Amino acid sequence: DKSGCDATRINPEFVDNNGMTFWKLQSYNDESVLLVQDMKIQDETATLPEESWFVYGLPEKDEIDKYISSRAKRLKSLNSQKSL
Repeated sequence: DKSGCDATRINPEFVDNNGMTFWKLQSYNDESVLLVQDMKIQDETATLPEESWFVYGLPEKDEIDKYISSRAKRLKSLNSQKSL
């Protein structure tokens, strides 16, 4: 009997340019859960990053979606200005 790894690699839902990464996961009861990984880098060498994780459920989903949408539009606008 070979036991295998049940882990699945996922891609982040959104990566913000200020250190926040949003992960969307399906929970055991088929509800969506949002994890937010917040990385704070103290210095240029990134030797001591400070990492925090936050869990959000269905009640906060609309607020998180609004945040991601507004940040995505802003990043797209900034990127298009840089290419000019």
